[in-house]
Amino acid sequence: TQKDGSFTIKHIKNGNYRLLALKDINNNYVYDLPGEKIGFLPEVLSVDSNRNDLHIRTYVAEDCMPKIKKTKQLESGAFLIETENIQRNDFEAKMLYPNSPYTVYKNGDSLLIVAQNLNKNDSVSLFIYNNQFADTISYRYMPPKDSSVQISLIKTKSVIPEPKFTFTSFLPFTVDSSKVILLKDSMPEKFYAVKKTQNRWQISINNAEQRVYKLYFLPGAIKNFYNKANQDTLRFDLSVQDAANFGNLKVTVNPAFDSPYFIILKDKSQKEVLRTKTYTGKAEVDFKYLTPNSYSLYCVLDENKNNLWDCGDVLNNRQPERVIGYKNNPVKILQNWEQETEWNIMP
Repeated sequence: TQKDGSFTIKHIKNGNYRLLALKDINNNYVYDLPGEKIGFLPEVLSVDSNRNDLHIRTYVAEDCMPKIKKTKQLESGAFLIETENIQRNDFEAKMLYPNSPYTVYKNGDSLLIVAQNLNKNDSVSLFIYNNQFADTISYRYMPPKDSSVQISLIKTKSVIPEPKFTFTSFLPFTVDSSKVILLKDSMPEKFYAVKKTQNRWQISINNAEQRVYKLYFLPGAIKNFYNKANQDTLRFDLSVQDAANFGNLKVTVNPAFDSPYFIILKDKSQKEVLRTKTYTGKAEVDFKYLTPNSYSLYCVLDENKNNLWDCGDVLNNRQPERVIGYKNNPVKILQNWEQETEWNIMP
Protein backbone atom coordinates (compact mmCIF):
# COMPACT_ATOMS: atom_id res chain seq x y z
CA THR A 1 0.00 0.00 0.00
CA GLN A 2 0.90 3.66 -0.16
CA LYS A 3 1.83 5.54 3.01
CA ASP A 4 -1.75 6.75 3.35
CA GLY A 5 -3.06 3.16 3.13
CA SER A 6 -4.44 3.46 -0.41
CA PHE A 7 -3.91 0.57 -2.81
CA THR A 8 -4.67 -0.64 -6.33
CA ILE A 9 -4.71 -4.25 -7.59
CA LYS A 10 -4.31 -4.79 -11.34
CA HIS A 11 -3.94 -7.61 -13.86
CA ILE A 12 -5.45 -10.51 -11.92
CA LYS A 13 -7.26 -13.53 -13.29
CA ASN A 14 -11.07 -13.59 -13.51
CA GLY A 15 -12.78 -15.08 -10.49
CA ASN A 16 -13.93 -14.37 -6.97
CA TYR A 17 -11.48 -13.35 -4.25
CA ARG A 18 -11.17 -12.60 -0.54
CA LEU A 19 -9.23 -9.46 0.33
CA LEU A 20 -6.91 -9.40 3.34
CA ALA A 21 -4.39 -6.82 4.58
CA LEU A 22 -1.31 -7.61 6.64
CA LYS A 23 1.20 -5.33 8.33
CA ASP A 24 4.07 -7.76 7.83
CA ILE A 25 6.92 -6.80 10.15
CA ASN A 26 9.36 -9.50 8.96
CA ASN A 27 8.22 -9.52 5.30
CA ASN A 28 7.53 -13.26 5.16
CA TYR A 29 3.85 -12.96 4.13
CA VAL A 30 2.84 -14.86 7.28
CA TYR A 31 0.90 -13.50 10.25
CA ASP A 32 3.33 -14.79 12.88
CA LEU A 33 4.79 -11.97 15.01
CA PRO A 34 3.44 -10.03 18.01
CA GLY A 35 2.46 -6.56 16.89
CA GLU A 36 1.61 -7.55 13.31
CA LYS A 37 -1.78 -6.27 12.19
CA ILE A 38 -4.31 -8.06 10.05
CA GLY A 39 -7.59 -7.00 8.46
CA PHE A 40 -10.04 -8.27 5.87
CA LEU A 41 -13.24 -7.56 3.98
CA PRO A 42 -16.18 -9.77 4.97
CA GLU A 43 -17.61 -10.01 1.47
CA VAL A 44 -16.30 -11.83 -1.62
CA LEU A 45 -15.04 -9.61 -4.46
CA SER A 46 -15.21 -10.38 -8.16
CA VAL A 47 -12.53 -9.29 -10.64
CA ASP A 48 -14.95 -7.22 -12.68
CA SER A 49 -15.64 -5.04 -9.64
CA ASN A 50 -14.59 -1.43 -10.04
CA ARG A 51 -14.54 -0.23 -6.46
CA ASN A 52 -12.77 2.73 -4.92
CA ASP A 53 -14.45 2.65 -1.52
CA LEU A 54 -12.92 -0.43 0.10
CA HIS A 55 -11.94 0.23 3.71
CA ILE A 56 -10.17 -2.42 5.77
CA ARG A 57 -10.00 -2.15 9.57
CA THR A 58 -6.80 -3.75 10.82
CA TYR A 59 -6.16 -5.03 14.34
CA VAL A 60 -3.63 -6.96 16.40
CA ALA A 61 -5.32 -10.24 17.30
CA GLU A 62 -3.21 -10.80 20.42
CA ASP A 63 -4.41 -7.48 21.86
CA CYS A 64 -7.94 -8.76 22.37
CA MET A 65 -7.52 -12.44 23.16
CA PRO A 66 -8.81 -13.40 26.63
CA LYS A 67 -5.88 -14.33 28.83
CA ILE A 68 -4.43 -14.34 32.31
CA LYS A 69 -2.33 -11.21 32.69
CA LYS A 70 -0.72 -11.76 36.07
CA THR A 71 -0.78 -14.20 38.98
CA LYS A 72 0.62 -13.84 42.47
CA GLN A 73 0.50 -15.68 45.78
CA LEU A 74 -0.08 -12.81 48.20
CA GLU A 75 0.51 -14.88 51.29
CA SER A 76 -0.05 -18.43 52.41
CA GLY A 77 -3.34 -19.59 50.85
CA ALA A 78 -4.22 -16.31 49.10
CA PHE A 79 -3.91 -16.21 45.29
CA LEU A 80 -4.56 -13.19 43.07
CA ILE A 81 -5.28 -13.70 39.35
CA GLU A 82 -5.60 -10.72 36.99
CA THR A 83 -7.22 -11.26 33.59
CA GLU A 84 -7.32 -9.23 30.38
CA ASN A 85 -9.94 -8.83 27.62
CA ILE A 86 -12.60 -10.69 29.57
CA GLN A 87 -16.05 -9.32 30.25
CA ARG A 88 -16.34 -8.12 33.82
CA ASN A 89 -16.64 -11.09 36.20
CA ASP A 90 -17.21 -13.45 33.24
CA PHE A 91 -14.93 -16.25 34.44
CA GLU A 92 -14.84 -19.03 37.01
CA ALA A 93 -12.21 -20.57 39.24
CA LYS A 94 -11.78 -23.97 40.86
CA MET A 95 -9.13 -25.40 43.13
CA LEU A 96 -8.11 -28.73 41.63
CA TYR A 97 -5.66 -29.63 44.38
CA PRO A 98 -5.54 -29.98 47.36
CA ASN A 99 -9.01 -30.86 48.56
CA SER A 100 -9.23 -27.92 50.98
CA PRO A 101 -12.05 -25.44 51.54
CA TYR A 102 -11.63 -22.23 49.58
CA THR A 103 -13.52 -19.03 48.72
CA VAL A 104 -13.50 -17.14 45.40
CA TYR A 105 -13.93 -13.34 45.29
CA LYS A 106 -14.50 -11.64 41.93
CA ASN A 107 -13.65 -7.99 41.38
CA GLY A 108 -14.00 -6.82 37.79
CA ASP A 109 -11.15 -8.33 35.77
CA SER A 110 -9.42 -9.98 38.73
CA LEU A 111 -10.26 -12.63 41.26
CA LEU A 112 -8.94 -13.71 44.61
CA ILE A 113 -8.91 -17.32 45.79
CA VAL A 114 -8.45 -17.79 49.53
CA ALA A 115 -7.79 -21.34 50.72
CA GLN A 116 -7.85 -22.69 54.25
CA ASN A 117 -6.11 -25.51 56.09
CA LEU A 118 -3.13 -25.81 53.75
CA ASN A 119 -0.08 -27.64 55.04
CA LYS A 120 3.59 -27.47 54.09
CA ASN A 121 3.38 -30.56 51.84
CA ASP A 122 0.66 -29.03 49.66
CA SER A 123 1.17 -27.63 46.21
CA VAL A 124 -1.85 -25.73 44.88
CA SER A 125 -3.39 -26.13 41.43
CA LEU A 126 -6.04 -23.64 40.23
CA PHE A 127 -8.24 -23.88 37.14
CA ILE A 128 -9.43 -20.58 35.58
CA TYR A 129 -11.93 -20.73 32.71
CA ASN A 130 -14.89 -19.36 30.78
CA ASN A 131 -16.45 -20.21 27.41
CA GLN A 132 -13.47 -18.71 25.52
CA PHE A 133 -10.38 -19.86 27.37
CA ALA A 134 -9.07 -22.11 30.12
CA ASP A 135 -5.80 -22.19 32.02
CA THR A 136 -4.25 -24.03 34.95
CA ILE A 137 -1.95 -22.32 37.45
CA SER A 138 0.22 -24.06 40.02
CA TYR A 139 1.84 -22.68 43.17
CA ARG A 140 4.23 -24.02 45.74
CA TYR A 141 3.30 -23.87 49.40
CA MET A 142 4.18 -20.56 51.08
CA PRO A 143 4.63 -20.58 54.87
CA PRO A 144 2.40 -18.10 56.72
CA LYS A 145 3.96 -14.70 57.35
CA ASP A 146 3.85 -13.12 60.77
CA SER A 147 3.10 -9.70 59.31
CA SER A 148 0.69 -6.97 60.34
CA VAL A 149 -2.56 -6.42 58.47
CA GLN A 150 -2.28 -3.62 55.91
CA ILE A 151 -4.71 -1.64 53.77
CA SER A 152 -4.05 1.02 51.16
CA LEU A 153 -5.78 4.22 50.09
CA ILE A 154 -6.96 4.29 46.47
CA LYS A 155 -5.74 7.47 44.81
CA THR A 156 -8.78 9.35 43.51
CA LYS A 157 -9.85 12.98 43.31
CA SER A 158 -11.71 13.72 46.55
CA VAL A 159 -13.43 17.06 46.17
CA ILE A 160 -15.83 19.32 48.02
CA PRO A 161 -18.75 19.20 48.87
CA GLU A 162 -18.68 15.52 49.93
CA PRO A 163 -15.28 13.91 49.41
CA LYS A 164 -15.03 10.14 49.53
CA PHE A 165 -11.97 8.05 50.33
CA THR A 166 -11.74 4.34 49.53
CA PHE A 167 -9.42 1.84 51.19
CA THR A 168 -8.61 -1.58 49.81
CA SER A 169 -6.65 -4.73 50.50
CA PHE A 170 -5.95 -7.89 48.55
CA LEU A 171 -7.60 -9.98 51.26
CA PRO A 172 -11.21 -9.45 52.38
CA PHE A 173 -11.35 -7.40 55.58
CA THR A 174 -13.71 -5.80 58.06
CA VAL A 175 -13.36 -2.51 59.94
CA ASP A 176 -14.49 -1.67 63.46
CA SER A 177 -15.42 2.01 63.00
CA SER A 178 -15.28 2.62 66.75
CA LYS A 179 -11.50 2.21 66.47
CA VAL A 180 -11.15 4.67 63.59
CA ILE A 181 -10.46 8.36 64.30
CA LEU A 182 -10.65 11.29 61.85
CA LEU A 183 -8.91 14.50 62.93
CA LYS A 184 -9.06 18.09 61.70
CA ASP A 185 -6.49 20.30 63.44
CA SER A 186 -6.20 17.69 66.21
CA MET A 187 -9.96 17.78 66.79
CA PRO A 188 -12.21 14.76 66.11
CA GLU A 189 -14.35 15.06 62.97
CA LYS A 190 -17.44 13.07 62.03
CA PHE A 191 -17.31 10.70 59.09
CA TYR A 192 -19.62 8.15 57.49
CA ALA A 193 -18.35 4.68 56.66
CA VAL A 194 -19.66 2.26 54.04
CA LYS A 195 -18.42 -1.24 53.23
CA LYS A 196 -18.35 -1.27 49.42
CA THR A 197 -17.21 -4.84 48.72
CA GLN A 198 -15.42 -7.67 50.50
CA ASN A 199 -12.11 -5.86 50.12
CA ARG A 200 -13.14 -2.19 49.92
CA TRP A 201 -14.17 0.23 52.66
CA GLN A 202 -15.12 3.86 52.09
CA ILE A 203 -15.64 6.97 54.20
CA SER A 204 -17.22 10.30 53.32
CA ILE A 205 -16.83 13.65 55.09
CA ASN A 206 -19.75 16.07 55.22
CA ASN A 207 -19.12 19.84 55.22
CA ALA A 208 -15.50 19.20 54.32
CA GLU A 209 -12.98 21.97 53.77
CA GLN A 210 -10.06 22.20 51.36
CA ARG A 211 -7.39 20.84 53.64
CA VAL A 212 -5.62 17.66 54.79
CA TYR A 213 -7.39 15.45 57.33
CA LYS A 214 -5.68 12.72 59.31
CA LEU A 215 -7.29 9.28 59.64
CA TYR A 216 -6.10 6.73 62.19
CA PHE A 217 -6.89 3.01 62.38
CA LEU A 218 -6.13 2.02 65.96
CA PRO A 219 -4.81 -1.48 66.78
CA GLY A 220 -7.55 -4.06 66.22
CA ALA A 221 -9.57 -1.82 63.89
CA ILE A 222 -8.97 -4.04 60.85
CA LYS A 223 -9.40 -7.81 60.64
CA ASN A 224 -8.71 -9.84 57.52
CA PHE A 225 -10.09 -13.12 56.19
CA TYR A 226 -7.89 -15.14 58.58
CA ASN A 227 -9.13 -13.08 61.57
CA LYS A 228 -5.73 -11.44 61.83
CA ALA A 229 -5.87 -7.83 63.12
CA ASN A 230 -3.57 -4.85 62.68
CA GLN A 231 -1.14 -4.66 65.60
CA ASP A 232 0.00 -1.09 64.99
CA THR A 233 -1.85 2.18 64.42
CA LEU A 234 -2.19 2.99 60.72
CA ARG A 235 -2.25 6.67 59.67
CA PHE A 236 -3.44 8.17 56.39
CA ASP A 237 -3.39 11.80 55.25
CA LEU A 238 -6.61 12.59 53.36
CA SER A 239 -6.31 15.55 51.01
CA VAL A 240 -9.61 17.28 50.18
CA GLN A 241 -9.51 19.45 47.07
CA ASP A 242 -11.73 22.21 45.76
CA ALA A 243 -13.73 21.33 42.65
CA ALA A 244 -12.59 24.67 41.19
CA ASN A 245 -9.13 23.14 40.68
CA PHE A 246 -10.53 20.85 37.98
CA GLY A 247 -12.54 21.05 34.77
CA ASN A 248 -15.56 19.18 33.44
CA LEU A 249 -16.43 17.87 29.99
CA LYS A 250 -20.06 17.44 28.98
CA VAL A 251 -20.71 15.62 25.70
CA THR A 252 -24.08 15.32 23.97
CA VAL A 253 -23.81 12.20 21.82
CA ASN A 254 -26.10 11.85 18.79
CA PRO A 255 -25.38 8.49 17.13
CA ALA A 256 -26.68 7.80 13.62
CA PHE A 257 -26.82 4.06 14.33
CA ASP A 258 -28.82 1.67 16.52
CA SER A 259 -25.88 -0.27 17.94
CA PRO A 260 -25.01 0.08 21.64
CA TYR A 261 -21.82 2.04 22.25
CA PHE A 262 -19.53 3.35 24.94
CA ILE A 263 -17.24 6.37 25.10
CA ILE A 264 -13.55 6.27 26.02
CA LEU A 265 -11.63 9.33 27.23
CA LYS A 266 -7.85 9.27 26.77
CA ASP A 267 -5.21 11.74 27.89
CA LYS A 268 -2.48 13.34 25.80
CA SER A 269 -0.35 10.17 25.93
CA GLN A 270 -3.36 8.14 24.66
CA LYS A 271 -3.61 6.37 28.00
CA GLU A 272 -7.20 5.48 28.86
CA VAL A 273 -8.55 7.72 31.62
CA LEU A 274 -12.25 6.89 31.81
CA ARG A 275 -14.70 4.53 30.15
CA THR A 276 -18.45 5.01 30.25
CA LYS A 277 -21.21 2.47 30.59
CA THR A 278 -22.93 1.21 27.44
CA TYR A 279 -25.50 3.55 25.85
CA THR A 280 -28.10 3.15 23.14
CA GLY A 281 -29.33 6.22 21.26
CA LYS A 282 -28.79 9.82 22.33
CA ALA A 283 -26.88 10.28 25.59
CA GLU A 284 -25.55 13.01 27.86
CA VAL A 285 -22.05 12.00 28.97
CA ASP A 286 -20.39 13.89 31.83
CA PHE A 287 -16.70 13.61 32.67
CA LYS A 288 -16.21 15.45 35.96
CA TYR A 289 -13.17 16.65 37.89
CA LEU A 290 -10.67 16.29 35.07
CA THR A 291 -7.15 17.55 35.64
CA PRO A 292 -6.59 20.51 33.26
CA ASN A 293 -5.04 18.95 30.16
CA SER A 294 -5.81 17.85 26.60
CA TYR A 295 -8.01 14.78 26.11
CA SER A 296 -9.31 12.70 23.21
CA LEU A 297 -12.73 11.11 22.81
CA TYR A 298 -13.43 7.78 21.12
CA CYS A 299 -16.67 5.91 20.50
CA VAL A 300 -16.68 2.09 20.41
CA LEU A 301 -19.67 0.36 18.81
CA ASP A 302 -20.35 -2.31 21.40
CA GLU A 303 -22.61 -4.70 19.50
CA ASN A 304 -22.43 -7.51 22.06
CA LYS A 305 -22.84 -5.17 25.07
CA ASN A 306 -19.83 -6.43 26.99
CA ASN A 307 -18.22 -2.99 27.50
CA LEU A 308 -15.09 -4.22 25.72
CA TRP A 309 -13.63 -3.63 22.28
CA ASP A 310 -13.79 -6.96 20.44
CA CYS A 311 -11.30 -7.61 17.67
CA GLY A 312 -12.01 -9.45 14.45
CA ASP A 313 -11.71 -13.11 13.55
CA VAL A 314 -10.60 -14.00 10.03
CA LEU A 315 -11.62 -17.65 10.24
CA ASN A 316 -15.13 -16.80 11.43
CA ASN A 317 -15.43 -13.77 9.14
CA ARG A 318 -16.10 -11.44 12.07
CA GLN A 319 -15.05 -7.81 11.75
CA PRO A 320 -13.52 -5.87 14.67
CA GLU A 321 -15.89 -3.50 16.40
CA ARG A 322 -15.76 0.03 15.01
CA VAL A 323 -13.79 2.70 16.87
CA ILE A 324 -14.63 6.29 15.88
CA GLY A 325 -12.55 9.27 17.00
CA TYR A 326 -14.06 12.67 17.77
CA LYS A 327 -13.35 14.96 14.82
CA ASN A 328 -12.20 17.82 17.08
CA ASN A 329 -9.69 15.79 19.11
CA PRO A 330 -7.91 16.80 21.25
CA VAL A 331 -10.30 18.62 23.60
CA LYS A 332 -8.64 21.07 25.98
CA ILE A 333 -9.94 21.10 29.55
CA LEU A 334 -9.41 24.28 31.58
CA GLN A 335 -9.41 24.78 35.32
CA ASN A 336 -12.78 25.73 36.86
CA TRP A 337 -14.53 25.48 33.49
CA GLU A 338 -17.11 23.15 31.98
CA GLN A 339 -16.48 22.38 28.33
CA GLU A 340 -19.66 21.46 26.44
CA THR A 341 -19.67 19.83 23.03
CA GLU A 342 -22.04 17.96 20.73
CA TRP A 343 -20.90 14.87 18.87
CA ASN A 344 -22.85 13.64 15.86
CA ILE A 345 -21.45 10.17 15.20
CA MET A 346 -21.80 8.55 11.80
CA PRO A 347 -21.25 4.77 11.48
